[in-house]
This record gives sequence, structure tokens and C-alpha cells, in this order.
Amino acid sequence: MKYSTSIPAYLWRNALRRWFENPASPATKFLVPFLFGLLAMMIFGLLRGVEAELKEQLGRSDLRSVTISEFISPGQASSRYYSALENPSPWAEYCESSELLLQAPISASSRFFPRLPVLGYINPPSFVQLPETAPGEPRPALILSERDFPKSILAQKDYIEVSEGYRIPAQLASMPKQLDMIYQTQGIALVPVEMLEMALVQAHTRLQILVPRSDLSTKKLETLIRNHAAADDNDLQIFSAQAVLEQLGQISRRQELARALLGFGIAVILSLILGSLSLLEFRQELYLFALLRSFGVHPGNLLLHYLLETTLITFSGGLAALLAAYQFIPLLINRQGDAPQLTVPFSINAVDFSDIAILIVALIAGILLSALPIIFGIRKPAGLLLP
Repeated sequence: MKYSTSIPAYLWRNALRRWFENPASPATKFLVPFLFGLLAMMIFGLLRGVEAELKEQLGRSDLRSVTISEFISPGQASSRYYSALENPSPWAEYCESSELLLQAPISASSRFFPRLPVLGYINPPSFVQLPETAPGEPRPALILSERDFPKSILAQKDYIEVSEGYRIPAQLASMPKQLDMIYQTQGIALVPVEMLEMALVQAHTRLQILVPRSDLSTKKLETLIRNHAAADDNDLQIFSAQAVLEQLGQISRRQELARALLGFGIAVILSLILGSLSLLEFRQELYLFALLRSFGVHPGNLLLHYLLETTLITFSGGLAALLAAYQFIPLLINRQGDAPQLTVPFSINAVDFSDIAILIVALIAGILLSALPIIFGIRKPAGLLLP
């Protein structure tokens, strides 16, 4: 019992003596994991911030939307128009929202726009805020514009002139992204279908804007639509941001690889630095190790002491890095000053246990790899330790 307690106590006293005589060694073991841990937390926070923005972009309805454009010939226009009145939400079973707009084969004008495409709505689209009307009044019409009009102009009443002498009262509003992605024009007239019936029964273009359910990808919805169109021999044009969504998805998947590579890099660099320090300390303590081995001290005791000593200092540096990351990095990122503040996709609060686990595993791997010089050295017989 006396042997088992005196040897570890002696080794720890000797370690304390070395720390005071050569403080650069424990300081290096502390500062290297501290700096690498702080850098890792900054990168993790940045990656998590980028990931959060990617998820927000992937969840945007205007990016996930699929738009179907189908021209209805004069021979089918009347029947398709009245069937659309009965079923204004096609593909509703596959979608969170299903909007149907009918583009009339005419153009209109207004005070600010000499030429406007005319879209008729059956039900008010979810992405457009229509003004309220009193009971008994006609449903409202809008002029959707991508221009940034002053509030004084937006508050004024406008009109949509469909033909000479036929003006529809309207109000200005911002054009939603769902339509801005399709029409390369500065303005669109959005009118109730009952005001356009004479034109729509002659010919029109069906515009369906669909947002798939969360469990159905945009690509799968596109495939369903194309298969349905091929079976009915319909000539459809499909617009979507599928290519953008796939690129965002690839970037999101690469986040995990980047975090794993970061942890691997920390483990390798930490093991090289700690391994070099342990090799120097081993050479400085050769006489002590040889003496202890001659007294019958098991090599495992020496190795265990090294692992405990290195783990204590290294994890103290890693813990200090975590505390500094959560306390000071947000202050630096969100620091207010006279200079314009940069928008950085950084979120330290989004760093979860999986990221911290990567850092912990990297520290453990670095400690174990750094112990290799000690293992190869102390496994020699006591008489062969000294040169």
C-alpha cells in the first residue's frame, strides 16, 4: 500500500518541480489546445451559422415552389376555364399550397406601366396580400410591381386599363418572388377572373404555383407532374429552382465532412506538438525513469502518470477555449461601433454536443498519439534506457 501511494505522489511532485523549472512545457500543452479549441469553436460556429442559413434557404417556399405553365388553345379554353372554377387547387394532395392563375391573352396599362401582363385569380393567392373590400363590392385588383414606390404613391388609387373605356380600379403592391422569377417585367396586373371571363374563355395560359409537402422533394413533385403530363399528352413548361436546391443540399452535406476534417487536423497537429514535447521530457528524465524501473516500478505506472498529466493540462486548455468561445466570441462578432457592422453567418449557440464531441475526440486522440514516444521508450529494459 505504501509503494502504490508513494510512487504516484513522487511522480506528481516531480511533475510540479518540472513545471516550475520549465514553465514553457506545461504552458505549451495548455495554449496549443486552447488556441486550436478556440479556432475550432469559431469555425464550428461559422459552419453552423452557414448551415442555419442554408436550411432557411432550403425551407423558403419561393425556392421550393414548382411553377407549371400550360397554354390552353381556343378549342379547349371554355371547358378548361369552367373546370378550373370547380377545381382551383390542382395537385393539392401533394402540396402545402396550390395556386392557380389564368393569364389572359391580352395586355393592360396603368399610370406607371404602359404594358402589363394580365393574370386572373380564382382564389386569392397565398403569397399576395389583397386589400379588404366591403360586402357586395367587387373583388379587388392589384398592380404588382418590382419598383420601390414611395408610400405616398402606394396609398393612391390606381387603375388597370384592359381596353379602351374599360378601367378596373386597382392598388399598387410589391411583386412576390414567385411571380418575379417567372415574368421578366416590371409590373403585372392581378385581376379577379370574373372580370376577365370574356377573354379567358377564348384562350388563356394556366399558371400553377405549387409548394410540395415537407416530406416530398421538389424533384419528386416535378417527376409526378411530368409523368401525369405525358399520360394526358399535355404540353407543359415546368419552372423550379431544383438546380439551386441541389447545390444548397450539397453544401449542407459537406458541412459534416468539414467538421470531421477539422477534428482530424486538430488531432494530428496536437499529437505532433505534444509528442515532440513528450520526447524531450522523456530524454530529460531518462535517469529518473531508469532509476524507477530498477526499483521495480511497472512501465504502466509511468505511462499512466504521463497520460494523466497531459490530459489534465490539455483538457484545461480545451475547457478554457470553450468558455472563451461562448463568452467572448459573440461579443467580438456582434460588437457595435462607428464602422458599419458586417453580417457574419456565425452562431455559437447553434454549436451542439456533436461539435464539442469532435473537439473532445481530437484532444483524446492527440494525447494518445503523443504518448507513443513514451511507450516505445519505457518498454525497454531498465539497463537499456540510458544511452
